[in-house]
Amino acid sequence: MLDKLKSNGFTLGIVTSTMHKTRFEGQRIGCAGDLERLGIAGLFTIVIGHEDVQKLKPNPECIGLALDKIGIAPENTFVAGDTLADIQAAKAAGCRSCQAVWGIEGEYQDNGADFIARTPADVLAILKHSV
Repeated sequence: MLDKLKSNGFTLGIVTSTMHKTRFEGQRIGCAGDLERLGIAGLFTIVIGHEDVQKLKPNPECIGLALDKIGIAPENTFVAGDTLADIQAAKAAGCRSCQAVWGIEGEYQDNGADFIARTPADVLAILKHSV
């Protein structure tokens, strides 16, 4: 899904409430380390972690910072997340929201997102029909 989005010209970013640029014993840990280990760090234009903001999600500060840094307007932004805080932050920032529910055991709680994605392929289909 990420490769397909990137190859179709989408700008990808991550906004996380975890640390992202911390080092331990010379190694990156947190989100940046995970992205490097997975071999997907190069797909993302921006990564914002908890150390970059004063207020965490559901406050929209983190999304606003990411959008400011890459120069994209909220109304042109699609935020996919798996938590209530993700959806609330997206809505408060003025972005379209998508609740990613794959990997959630049992019934998921509807967090009021604009879209629901049950699989990564659903994200592609949603974007294809809503852009």
